[in-house]
Amino acid sequence: MGTGEAAVLFRTPPGAVASHRRSDWSLAQQGRELFLSVEARDFAHPAERDLARILSFYGIRWVYEPTTFHLELREDGRPAEQITPDFYLPDHDLYIELTTMRQRLVTRKNRKIRRLRESFPSIHIKLLYRKDYDRLIGSYPSPDQVVHPVLGNAIFEELLIQERISALATEIHETGTRLAVLRDESRLAGRNAPLHLIGMGNGSKQFLSDLIAALDEHECCVTSDRLTLSRYGHNGGESRVRIGQMLQAPVTGRDVVLVADIVSSGLSLVSVTDWLRSRGARSVRICTLLDREDARIIDIPLDFVGFKAPDEVLVGYGLASYPQFTRLPYISSIHEEHDA
Repeated sequence: MGTGEAAVLFRTPPGAVASHRRSDWSLAQQGRELFLSVEARDFAHPAERDLARILSFYGIRWVYEPTTFHLELREDGRPAEQITPDFYLPDHDLYIELTTMRQRLVTRKNRKIRRLRESFPSIHIKLLYRKDYDRLIGSYPSPDQVVHPVLGNAIFEELLIQERISALATEIHETGTRLAVLRDESRLAGRNAPLHLIGMGNGSKQFLSDLIAALDEHECCVTSDRLTLSRYGHNGGESRVRIGQMLQAPVTGRDVVLVADIVSSGLSLVSVTDWLRSRGARSVRICTLLDREDARIIDIPLDFVGFKAPDEVLVGYGLASYPQFTRLPYISSIHEEHDA
């Protein structure tokens, strides 16, 4: 058995001829016939169907198993080792491989992904483990998995939160000023061109309010609004995300800062930012109090980040989960009562 050059086999629609192509060839060039509905596909595993439904819910285009990467070839040119990632997201140039095997059983999968990255350095691929799948599915329709919650230690104290919000306001103010200067925009009465802050979801209310107050200290001209999103129902419900609370003011021509309490998978942010741009927003930047980067599926850029969030259930400071803790001025972890 010998090692040949890595090759890529792109699967094609029925009736077409499969061919080997260079790895820098884009699947986005293929026709819309590849982008079939969830129900029109035969998935190898129920978890793949779940992920496809969630992607479709947020309007994220996907193709199922479109590409086979030949990682090693025999002397006669036949493939000795290959991998076919489960999904390709053409609008994000991202492959997703989903494994529901337990962590201790995924060594071979990790090796294949590593070889794929070595052979095709321009390919972007995200490997989702069982814990990622459980976390993603477990967050719908709500993340309230702790039945008898007990407060743990404070993760972010009140003073630390307020200091960080003040620093974020400074960053937003300075960035907004630089944008205005680059565009050679005039100021009204010496004040900056108005920023439009949009709070995303109920959990952002407190953060949005305190952020606006901190921006006022910079005499930064700010308008604000809020929107909510419908949630994906694992056992049925809406097939596509809907804006639950419509904006009170148009965003056409506005510089928007989308304010979130916590960013995890990034799927809802992709949907909202695309929606805002389609309605004429001149720019859309993202400010989040908490960033759960380890849970990210799509690497959407975050412009302003308060804190890196630990992989724990968090409550307090207006976070929407577990409303009994919403009024806490700090952010804490919680755990089951019997785990105390």
